[in-house]
Amino acid sequence: MSFNLRTASIDDGAYAWAQRRTRVVQTVRNYRPDLLGLQECRDDAQAAYLRAQLPGYVWHGRPRGGEGDSALEMAPLLWRESAFELLASAHFALSQTPERIGGKGWDADFARIASWAQLRERRSGRELLVLNTHFDYQPQALLGSAQLLHEFLRAQALPLIVCGDFNAPPDSAVQQALLGENLLRDVQAGAPRAPSYHGYGLAQDAAAIDWILVSPQFHVTEARLLQPRPYASDHDPLLAILDWR
Repeated sequence: MSFNLRTASIDDGAYAWAQRRTRVVQTVRNYRPDLLGLQECRDDAQAAYLRAQLPGYVWHGRPRGGEGDSALEMAPLLWRESAFELLASAHFALSQTPERIGGKGWDADFARIASWAQLRERRSGRELLVLNTHFDYQPQALLGSAQLLHEFLRAQALPLIVCGDFNAPPDSAVQQALLGENLLRDVQAGAPRAPSYHGYGLAQDAAAIDWILVSPQFHVTEARLLQPRPYASDHDPLLAILDWR
């Protein structure tokens, strides 16, 4: 599951975090994903609440850094401890200096980060690499981030699952840069899709900017946008059910 939570630092009135947080937790509990990528999760009371409400998950995330209030935001990876064993993990910045967390890349308005983990599925013993991220929305940063991720992922020798808020529509140059050389495919490719970002039903620029991408070692059994109502966030979460080929 990939789920942009909408940061708790912004007062959205009737949709403020305090009014939505139980719906977020209930959505996750309803579907019990083995893997969960969150975006716009602040490393403060927001993350503390989710940790307390979602026992059984291992968290891997760190604040993206940079300047201002948004520095506490992270895009953490969560996995069910009963399903996966951690083998390795790290973070890198989406910039020309990926080793320097907190640095802005290209024309980005904010520092951005990617978090990845190498996991072993306890049931099958098979290994995979999972990555979660949240792209900036400026054009050069979008393409630069996609190219950076592609280079990182193509160097891996493991099956891949990539999820996040990519701030770009499917079939865009951004997605094509990530999918290049048949490295990955969109789990919703070829299927009608509703906008994942909707701004609580008010956005004029609503679009399907949240994706889950997988390498050819996975068979997509099902992929769908969940639509919890009342709204749990200004994005709807995306769920994919995968099996090994």
